[in-house]
Amino acid sequence: ASLCELHSHDVFHGDPRIQNVLMVNNRLKWIDFRLFEFVTINISRRREVEILYQSLGGIVSSAATEIETYVNDPTVENLISVLLK
Repeated sequence: ASLCELHSHDVFHGDPRIQNVLMVNNRLKWIDFRLFEFVTINISRRREVEILYQSLGGIVSSAATEIETYVNDPTVENLISVLLK
């Protein structure tokens, strides 16, 4: 499932860094959900997309508008907007 799909069901990974994504049969798969159980209540869409963005070398303040848009409407398009910032 994409990060957007997880978030649309109020499910959070806990550590959504690029290092926790594998390509399997041309699909992205999230791995390392071990933190999932402990952080689902405290981790928000905002924090997860910030972690992912930072793992790609981004500075969160430079994508604040795009992150806010994604938090309010977690679509693939809005997530791509953040990651391409």
